[in-house]
Amino acid sequence: MKKTNGKIYWILLIAVLLIMTSAITGLAAYFEKIIVNQEMDKMIIIAENNMAAMKYYFESRMEAMDMLFMDQELTREEADTIAKQYSCEQEQITIQTQTESQLGPAEITGWDLTGSDYLLRIQKPLMGKTAQMSIRLSLVYDQILRPVQLGKNGYCAMKDENGILIMHPAPSQIGLDSFKGRIRQYPQLDPDDVGQLLIHQYSQPNGCDIVTSYWWDRPEEGKAKKLISYASVTIDGHRFVGTNVMDYREVVRPIQLLLLYSSLLAGLIAVSFAALIFFWQQEKRKKEKLELVLEYTEEFTRMNEKFQAQEMQIQKYDKLQTLGVLSGTIAHELNNLLTPALLYSDVLVDELEDETSRQIAVQLKQTLINCGEFSNQLKDYVRQESVQDSLEMIDFNEAIQENLRFLKHLVPKRIVLYTEITNELCLIEGNKRMISQILINLLNNAFQAITDRGEIVVSLFRLDNEAVLQIQDNGKGMDEETLEKIYTPFFTTKSEQEGTGLGLTVVWRLVQNLGGTLQCESALGQGTRFVIRLPLSGIMNRL
Repeated sequence: MKKTNGKIYWILLIAVLLIMTSAITGLAAYFEKIIVNQEMDKMIIIAENNMAAMKYYFESRMEAMDMLFMDQELTREEADTIAKQYSCEQEQITIQTQTESQLGPAEITGWDLTGSDYLLRIQKPLMGKTAQMSIRLSLVYDQILRPVQLGKNGYCAMKDENGILIMHPAPSQIGLDSFKGRIRQYPQLDPDDVGQLLIHQYSQPNGCDIVTSYWWDRPEEGKAKKLISYASVTIDGHRFVGTNVMDYREVVRPIQLLLLYSSLLAGLIAVSFAALIFFWQQEKRKKEKLELVLEYTEEFTRMNEKFQAQEMQIQKYDKLQTLGVLSGTIAHELNNLLTPALLYSDVLVDELEDETSRQIAVQLKQTLINCGEFSNQLKDYVRQESVQDSLEMIDFNEAIQENLRFLKHLVPKRIVLYTEITNELCLIEGNKRMISQILINLLNNAFQAITDRGEIVVSLFRLDNEAVLQIQDNGKGMDEETLEKIYTPFFTTKSEQEGTGLGLTVVWRLVQNLGGTLQCESALGQGTRFVIRLPLSGIMNRL
């Protein structure tokens, strides 16, 4: 009978391992999709900003031509003098005689390929002559697009209205038709894949696709999977499309790390299960086997602490969006794995006759119970809806307190966190994911603003038909110039390791989506206060 029970336990263990492997693989694929979608949204913003910068640059050059040659009485000699004075390596101005020319506004007249570089022409009609500015697009690329960081292999490029590449980091690609030319150069390319991307680029104002192609300056490396975002802009009647390219492998690396560490964690728990089963089969060696279980449990604790430290580094890299993915997965899997462990520990407590061994089993059971409680708290905190989920009625008061219960463990020791939360019901239209993201971003900014000892006050109260959330710190504060730019995407006063400049932009957009307003008050040396006002749900008027 005992041998039969032992076989059943081993079969159950193998079944649990198979289920865990399937669940971890499925969850990894699910969260990979979430992270890729978030990265695609970021890349679309970058593409839009890049093309806005290009539009500003070319329009400013046309305005400069209008200003330099606004005098319709200019002689040829005077015009030549101005052209020489304002010409440079990037922008060459020349004067040409045209008898029938009349004074008119500057305009883009075309762009020509010279070697591996394009010259874009801006022409200003004058009386009896024309002034022409020739702009080297390779130098414009170096100035505006090349500095944009898109991972190790990423880059930016720009096409004209005919799909011809006029800016690209690889000189061999300049002047190439982005569809026909590349199909000729790389016959292995999937024409449907590339063609679908071009259709999207020229039929939509912006977007982001996943495409398999090559690194054009390193084709010997073979095909590569890429994220390609795009945005179009019209400059003086000409349509240009800017593209941003990022290596897909760099985007999904956090999920791969998650899969690796989850597998290690699952393997460690499986070993613990095997030890328990073997202990149950070998009753004569109860004491030795219980000590082995405790040893494995201690090893599991050490590995879990090491995993959490590595997890914090991943959170630093992927910002606060990845925190929910990683923590939620760990909490979910740990809960699933602790359930059979608790069942086995109950069996041990009931079946063991030796009092010393039974006490050890009781301690083991309590340890597992404590792990389960911590897992449930973590799971409750990070449970969030997807970005596309619709708004619903939530208690703003309850959502804030739930987040604070978890975040108080993350407050640095040098900072004291005070809360002044009203007990009044505050129903709003929103979702808990938005509230978590707003509170995390604002508190993270407050933590970094306090360089020494300090304090943060979080208060929530009702005022008329609004719920008012205030977060105030006594950190270093901001001057007026910085205060005007804090909601600008990618603007940051922090180092590259501390911030990306998107945190307050995300908060501002979330507050707007909730129908509220966001205000910031700050002065150098006097700290900062953020005030969020959200409209209460109409149902509050009937309560």
